[in-house]
Amino acid sequence: MLPAMPNSLWPLLAVAAVSLAAVMMIRPGTGIGADGPEILPGILRLPNKEHLLTPSMPGEMSVQVAVDGGTDTTDWHRIVLGSDDRHPFTHAFLRGTGEHLVHTGRVVLFDPAVKPGAAPATPLPIHAESVWSVARLAGDRPALPGLSATGSLRIVLRPALPPEGHPAADLLPSGPAPVTATVSFAFTGQPGGTWPQWYAAVGRATGKALLDRLALGASATRTRPVEWGSVIPEPPVAEEIRWRSAFVGEFVRGYIGGIDVPTMIHRDGATSPAVDRLAKLLGNTVTGRGAWRRAGNDALRWERDHGDGHITLTAQVVEGGWTLVFWQERPRPGERFLAWVDAAKAGDPAASASVAAHIRCARLPADLRRSAAAALGLPAP
Repeated sequence: MLPAMPNSLWPLLAVAAVSLAAVMMIRPGTGIGADGPEILPGILRLPNKEHLLTPSMPGEMSVQVAVDGGTDTTDWHRIVLGSDDRHPFTHAFLRGTGEHLVHTGRVVLFDPAVKPGAAPATPLPIHAESVWSVARLAGDRPALPGLSATGSLRIVLRPALPPEGHPAADLLPSGPAPVTATVSFAFTGQPGGTWPQWYAAVGRATGKALLDRLALGASATRTRPVEWGSVIPEPPVAEEIRWRSAFVGEFVRGYIGGIDVPTMIHRDGATSPAVDRLAKLLGNTVTGRGAWRRAGNDALRWERDHGDGHITLTAQVVEGGWTLVFWQERPRPGERFLAWVDAAKAGDPAASASVAAHIRCARLPADLRRSAAAALGLPAP
C-alpha cells in the first residue's frame, strides 16, 4: 500500500507529468519562433529604440548574390516586399530586408502570401515605385537553431507599373526593366540561441547582401507627390484576387494585381478559367450607376462610373494566372501636358521635368509630343 500523500501534492505532480510529456513530444525544429518571423500586411514600422529589435545570432555566415538585369533602382523610395510562399526563409528575408530599407529612410509595405481561406484584404492606397516578389528556391531550417543550414531565394524586382503596352501604362513614364536576383546563404549559428535570433541573422545578412549588390544603401530621392484631391477608388476584392501595389501618375492612377492560379476546380471536379470568378464577382454588383459592365465585345475588360471619374478593369493571361489592372484616368491629359510645356518655356523647372518624364507617353498625341520636344530641346519621342 502506498503511503498517504497530502491532497495538495497531487495537482503539482499532475502538472509535472504533463510538462514532462510535453517536452518529450517536442520535435526537433519546433519551438517558439521556429516558423520564422510573422509578416503582417501593411507598412513596416520599427521600434524607436534599437535594443527592442531581436538581436542577430552570432555565427559563421556566407552569402552569394547573382543578379540578372540592370540595377537602376536608386530612386525607389516606396517598396512593396511581397512573397510567393510562406516559408520561414522567405519571411526572414522580408523582415531583414525591410529593416535595412526603413533605416535608409524608405517606406516598406509588406504583402505576404495569405493563408488559404483567409478573408480578402483591401489594398492600401499608397503609391509604390517597386514591387518585389520573394520565393524560396532550396534549403530548410536546421533541427536546432545552433546548427548549420543552407538555402537560396529568388527575388524578382519590378517597377510598380502596369505591363508594357497596357492602356494605363501608355499614360505613365516608363520604369526600369525587371530584375531577377538569386540569393544563396550558408549559416552556422551558436548553440544556445533562439529561433528568432537565428532568423534575424539570416534575414539581415541576405537582405543586406542584395541591397549592397543593387546599390540601395543610400536613401532614395523623394519624388513630388501627385495630387488628385481624393484617394484611389477601391478595387473589387475576393479571395482569389491579390492586389500587389498602387500607382499614381499625373494622368492615371490605380492598382496592379492578379489571380495567381490559371484555373479553378469546382466541387463537382469541373474546371474553369480563374478569371470567371472575377466576371461573376463584377456581375453581382448592383445595377444602375456605378455597376460594372462589359466594354464592348472585350470579354476581359470591364468599366464602371465613379464619383471621381470613369474606372476600367482589365484581365490579361500570363504564365500561371492572370494580371489585373484597375485604373482611373484624368480627363483631357493633352491639355495638362500643353500647360506644362507653356510653363517650361517660361522657366519652370518642375514643369520641364514633367514634360521630359511624359514625352514618350503613347496615349498623348504624337504631334503634341514632337512639338514639345522641339520647343524644349528634348530628344524626339
